Amino acid sequence: MGMEHVSPLAVVTHWLDYLALITLAGGGFFLCEVLQGNLQECAGPLLEDALSSARARFFLLSAVSLVGLFLTTLLGLLLQTAVAGMVPLGQTVPLLPLVITQTRFGKIWIAKVLLWATLTGILWRQKRKRLLPGRETEVLGCLLLLTLSLSGHASSEGLLAWAVVSDWCHLLAVSAWIGGLISLLVLLPGLLDLLALEERGVLLSKIVLSFSTLATRSVSLLVVTGLYAMWLHVRTLAALLETAYGNTLLVKLGLFIPLLFLGAVNRYRLRPALLALVQRPCKETGQTGQLARRLFIVVALETLLATGILLCTAVLTHLPPVH
Repeated sequence: MGMEHVSPLAVVTHWLDYLALITLAGGGFFLCEVLQGNLQECAGPLLEDALSSARARFFLLSAVSLVGLFLTTLLGLLLQTAVAGMVPLGQTVPLLPLVITQTRFGKIWIAKVLLWATLTGILWRQKRKRLLPGRETEVLGCLLLLTLSLSGHASSEGLLAWAVVSDWCHLLAVSAWIGGLISLLVLLPGLLDLLALEERGVLLSKIVLSFSTLATRSVSLLVVTGLYAMWLHVRTLAALLETAYGNTLLVKLGLFIPLLFLGAVNRYRLRPALLALVQRPCKETGQTGQLARRLFIVVALETLLATGILLCTAVLTHLPPVH
C-alpha cells in the first residue's frame, strides 16, 4: 500500500492522539522528576506563588490535552469501525457495539477510555484541592501510552511480544523528552516572571541540568528501541529506499538529526553559560534574560521538529511494514 491509500483524516487523528498522550505523560514526568524539587530549592519566599503558577499552567495544558485525547479517541473508534466494516464514516454507528465488544481494538479502546476517565477525575480533584499532581499522573500517562503500543504495528507479533515492550519503552522515552520540552515551554516562563534576575538564573540552570539528564537517558533509549523497530519492520537498505514505509522513516530520521543538534546546543552551550552566570551573580545578571530567551527559542524549535516527527509516526501507523 502506497501513500495514496493513506487517509489524511486518519493520519491527523493519530497525530493529534500522539500529541495529546505525549503531552500528558511528559507533563507528569517533567513536573515530578524535574520541576518540583528544583522549585522548592530555588524559589525561597516566593515558593507558594511559584507552585501556584506551575499548578495553574499544568492543569490548563492537561485540560487541553484531555479534551484533544477524548475527541481523537472517539474519532479513532469511528475510523476503525469504517475500515473494519468497509462502510462510509457516516454509517458506522450501528456497527460500534460489535467493534467495541467483539474485537481486540474495542477492548483496548475500552481500557483507554477508562484510563482517560480516571486521569481526568484525579486531575479534577487535585485542581479543586489546589494540589500538585503526583506519581499517579505519571503511572496513568504511562498506561495510556501502552494502549498505543497494544494497538500498533508492534502488537502484530502478539500482545506480550518483545516488540510491544520495546515500542512502549520507545513511547515512554519520547514522552519524557518531547512532552518535557512542551511542558518546559509552557510552565517555565510564568515561573521566571515571579523571580528576581539572580533567582531566575539559579532556577533555570538547575531545571536545564535536570532536564538534560532526563533527555540524555531518553535519547539513549530512543536510539536502542528505534534501531530494534527498524530491524523488525524494514531490515534491508532496499526496503528503506524503495518503499513508502522506508521513505517515511527516512523523513523521520531527517527531522531527528537536527532535533539532536538543538538538544546538544542546550546541553553544551546554554547550560554551561547559565551555570557560569550563577557562579558570578553580582556581575552581568542582565544576561539571564537574554540566555532565557535563547533557551526558549531553541526549545520552541525542538518542539516544532518534534511535532513533525510525530506526524511521520502517524503516517507510519497507516503504512504496512516491509516485514
